[in-house]
Amino acid sequence: LVKGTLTSAMVQRTVRHARERKRAERRLMQLAHYDQLTGLANRGTFQERVTQALTRARRRGNHFAVMYIDVDRFKTINDAFGHDVGDVLLEQVGRRLHRSVRDYDTVARMGGDEFMVVLVNTRDTRASARVAQQLLQALKEPFEIAGQELVISASIGISFYPEDGQEQE
Repeated sequence: LVKGTLTSAMVQRTVRHARERKRAERRLMQLAHYDQLTGLANRGTFQERVTQALTRARRRGNHFAVMYIDVDRFKTINDAFGHDVGDVLLEQVGRRLHRSVRDYDTVARMGGDEFMVVLVNTRDTRASARVAQQLLQALKEPFEIAGQELVISASIGISFYPEDGQEQE
């Protein structure tokens, strides 16, 4: 071979290496921004989304809501059925919450059985309260896990911008 000439094998190795590097970069982004159990946004991504919502709301005069959702008596479920069932329940709770909001709203898992939602561009507090009721209703439907039907409840707290505060905290 002439010095400097690429062989077919060299090209294939280079292409494979580039694909593996891209795959690794995507995986790192996934790990950095999303909860590994539920696939929802994680705490850091959630805080970024709240910052973005706050910036837009200040600039445009919009309103937004932040909801804190806690699965009631989750420890009892873990103790009675085991952590594997608890993990599946959290995955399914996350999916139901995500399906119950608009595509441009954010649902995040903060850890354990705690979830947060950012509802952007809300018209008023009543509209956000209706969404909270929809979320609670979605979680009341029984969950089928490992041959068991589980019925849960959740508690939701809501803060509205600008009514309940002007800062992210």
